Amino acid sequence: MPVFQTTFFWVFLSFYLLHECVHITLELLNYRHVKKHTEVPEAYKGVIAFSVFEKSQKYTLEKIQFQLTSHLAQIPFFWFLIFRNGFNVFDYYAAKWAGYGTLSHSVLFCVFIAVYFGVVSLPFKIYSTFVIEEKYGFNKMTFGMFVVDFVKSLILGSLIGLPILYLVFWFMKSSGEFWWLWVWGAISGFQFLMVAVYPRFLAPIFNKFVELEDEDLYEKIKAIAKKVKFKMSGVFVMDGSKRSGHSNAYFAGMGKFRRIVLFDTLIKQLSKEELIAVLAH
Repeated sequence: MPVFQTTFFWVFLSFYLLHECVHITLELLNYRHVKKHTEVPEAYKGVIAFSVFEKSQKYTLEKIQFQLTSHLAQIPFFWFLIFRNGFNVFDYYAAKWAGYGTLSHSVLFCVFIAVYFGVVSLPFKIYSTFVIEEKYGFNKMTFGMFVVDFVKSLILGSLIGLPILYLVFWFMKSSGEFWWLWVWGAISGFQFLMVAVYPRFLAPIFNKFVELEDEDLYEKIKAIAKKVKFKMSGVFVMDGSKRSGHSNAYFAGMGKFRRIVLFDTLIKQLSKEELIAVLAH
């Protein structure tokens, strides 16, 4: 039976179209909101130069346009799989290479799909980094570094993702009608584990982290952390400038691994008072 003659297909299509309409509408509203503000907000006049504001606005508008365009451009690849029986092809080769009905069959099927959409999205990631970010002076990444990051992400994703997929399908196969409850518990536990270990063991794979040496800034951050009852193991500076001119700050981790991280670009670009305001936000 053709896929479009099944009830499931039409239910799926309805929810899919609803999702896409909401997504595109929100993007267009965001674009409209940014575009209609052509002057520096009154509260920031005299603080932010018009040239800086204008550059920021153009960058934001171009990013929204690109995100919308790339999203629409990737939709046909999804529907190509559906109408050309791509999912069945993936399933056939996964069964052929891993053994029909095995856990590896299910995992390999997911790997095929991930590789397919990864290849589809890769040109858009390259364009975003080396065209848009480069155009506005934010990109500091070489193509070699981009490839190294991509390979690291691929290896790390495989080391973490494949065991999780095996665990999920094992629960589906062996836990009866309540398999979903076991999967929910396992994934929730895994997420808590990742939150705890990510800043200490995984983030350093991509960036270098050193403890903040500015004692005055450290005390200011410590004071605001104490004010909001945020327990931390330390304040660290990340070498974000080797990839991007963007600046940011964040906190991550749980328990003794919880830490505050400042981009080195943030420290260079802002005064201590401004930095504290960004961090508190």
